[in-house]
Amino acid sequence: TPTDCITRIQNVSLPFANVPNAAWYVFARMMGMRHSVPWVGGLPATLIGSIVVFTCMIMKGIIWVLPFGQIGQTFKDTWEQNQELQQIRKEVATEDERSPDLVWVEDGGTPVADVEVWGSEESGTAILAGSGRIPVPLLNPTATSAEVTTYLWGGTFRRWFGAPPSLDVKIFWNPVEVKDGTSKGRLRIEPKEGHGFPISQWRFVVRVPVRLYGEDASKEWQSPPSSNSTNPEWPENTSGTFEVLWVEEKKPAPGPQLQKKQTDDAELLDEVLTLLETQGRQLQELSRNTAGLDQRTMAIRDATNH
Repeated sequence: TPTDCITRIQNVSLPFANVPNAAWYVFARMMGMRHSVPWVGGLPATLIGSIVVFTCMIMKGIIWVLPFGQIGQTFKDTWEQNQELQQIRKEVATEDERSPDLVWVEDGGTPVADVEVWGSEESGTAILAGSGRIPVPLLNPTATSAEVTTYLWGGTFRRWFGAPPSLDVKIFWNPVEVKDGTSKGRLRIEPKEGHGFPISQWRFVVRVPVRLYGEDASKEWQSPPSSNSTNPEWPENTSGTFEVLWVEEKKPAPGPQLQKKQTDDAELLDEVLTLLETQGRQLQELSRNTAGLDQRTMAIRDATNH
C-alpha cells in the first residue's frame, strides 16, 4: 500500500540509530558476497555517506581478491627463515666471544670424564644425585683452564618439572707432550658449586681416562663432603690431580726361549717346503710318463684298426 511504501522509504532514509547499527551495516556490506545484502537495508543520504559506501565497495573487492593462503604461507616461511637467521647470529656471537683456547669445551671429539655426585640420608643410606660427563682437554697441546657445567641424570630424586641438578666444575690442564693422538700431562679437576640439589652433604666422584688401555686405564677421585645446602659448595682448593699418560706401550724384546722357538719353527718350515718341492717334481715326472703311455696306447689302437 502507499502507506507501507512511505514507511519503508522513511526507514531507509533515516540515519542510523546508534554506532553498532552503523558498524553492522559496514561489516555486512564488506563481507557479503552479493552486491546487495538483503538483510541490511539502507541507502546513503549524504555525500559523506556515499563516499563511505563507495570506499566500502572498493575495500570489499580488494579483500576478496587477496590470496590469503599464499600470504599466510609466505609469512610463515619468512618467520622461520628469520628465526634460523637469529639462531645463526647468536651462535656466531657466542663463537666470537669464546677464546680459541676453549673450543674443546663444545668439541664433540674431546675426551670426557665420568662424574657422579653421592649423598647420604639420615639413616646412612647412600643416595645418588645424578651422573654426567665433563669434557677434558687431554689432546689440547697448550695449557688451558675452563669452568664447565654439566647436568646430572639418573638420580634418586626426580623432579616433576624444571631442569635436573647441575654442577659447575673447574678444569685445569698442563700438557707435557701431545702429538699423534698421544698425550702426557697433568689434569686437575675442582668441583665448585651445585644447583638444584636436595638438602644434604654431597661427595663429588670423577673417573678420568689416564691410560689408553689396560686395567688401570681409569683413575677415580672422590672429594670431601660439600656444604649442606640445595646449592652445595665444596671447600676451596678441593681438587683431584691426575697424571695422564696416553702412549703406546712398547712390546718387550723376545727372550732366549722365544728366539729358540722361532728358530726351530723356521727350520721346520724349511723342511716342509723342501719336502713339498720334492713331491711336486715327482708329480710332474709321473704326469709326463702317464702322457707318454697314453700316446703309445693310442698309436697301438690305430695300427690294430687299420
